Amino acid sequence: MDERHTLSIIDRPAWDRAGWKGMSFKTTNADEPPPQVGLIFMDEAAAISIFDGLRSLVGSVDTYDILRLSFIEDDRSGSEPGYWVSLGTGPEAVLRSVPEINSVTSPRLILESDFRIYRQDCPLPSANLERFRQSLAIHKAFDILPVIASNIPPRSADDLRLLEDHSIRKSLCLIRTYTSIPIDDPDRLTLP
Repeated sequence: MDERHTLSIIDRPAWDRAGWKGMSFKTTNADEPPPQVGLIFMDEAAAISIFDGLRSLVGSVDTYDILRLSFIEDDRSGSEPGYWVSLGTGPEAVLRSVPEINSVTSPRLILESDFRIYRQDCPLPSANLERFRQSLAIHKAFDILPVIASNIPPRSADDLRLLEDHSIRKSLCLIRTYTSIPIDDPDRLTLP
């Protein structure tokens, strides 16, 4: 008999209210703080609720990489150029860090998880994503945080407000191409 567990760090109502509209990147040099990945939202209260909820689950530093962030460049033939952002529960991290699940005796454990995805249309390779990848390689860490937009699309950096007090420090971020992802990988399963 299968034993099914649902693991979600996604607050669906808050995400629905927040209106995820884009991504922002702040890259840094070796002598500066780690780079930042911003999720651009329209509703500040909902965005704060999302990140405060995440921080209550994983802390201000996501030591166990429970929050999974992936960038998947869409290199499929016939696809529009761009990348997907996938954010949700990291099943491998949960298996390592949640004792109740490790004690399950069922021969077939099924984990269900919620993810949120966002599609960024842009030429590939993405210059912003490549700069972030280089900065991440230097720092081995980054901060993910909510960003509030006063206009969509933003006309300048003045249209974006970074809520750094709600950030989460992470070390793991997956950046890869769609065609390189195994068919049973969580990132592949979340994408259309």
